[in-house]
Amino acid sequence: MHITGCQVEPVGSPFEWEREPLPIVKEGCQADNVGLVCPPQKTDYGIRVTVEAFRYQSTMQVEYTCLVRVCPFAVCSKTTCPSVDGCPRDDLISRSFGLRAKRQSVSLEQMQKMFAANPSLYEKLLPSLNTGKMSQSLSQQLLTLSGDHKVSKRLVVLNSDEELQYYVRTGAVPDKR
Repeated sequence: MHITGCQVEPVGSPFEWEREPLPIVKEGCQADNVGLVCPPQKTDYGIRVTVEAFRYQSTMQVEYTCLVRVCPFAVCSKTTCPSVDGCPRDDLISRSFGLRAKRQSVSLEQMQKMFAANPSLYEKLLPSLNTGKMSQSLSQQLLTLSGDHKVSKRLVVLNSDEELQYYVRTGAVPDKR
């Protein structure tokens, strides 16, 4: 996987000037220029982007959107991002501590290396899409998995315990005073 870019934008802002999406990741690296975003990190389950929560002046609701490229049988582009103070480093020691033990199976990265080293292995394991031997379901799953995917998450940013209690109790965002 590779994160192509991410942005954040307010939800329901009444101000035109505030509606412009704010890029926080560009070309696989943090792009906020103020240190609120950590460089994307690989995890056991994909890629994680850590962002310090902030809200806009006119709304407490924000939407984060990322474009994620999945490359199941080819190597995704690799990026080396500058470090950010307060963010975990992406080195072997930092990745080793705090992570669960790895399962004893072949990882996607290992499979990609095997297919790159021996292209005929891919043909032996998975029939060509053009031969019609692959089931329609498997073919569709592979096509769906690969390529670019838009991932969005809408969040509510609250600044106090009172605002949180009100939100949990009512399901509504407290009125700004």
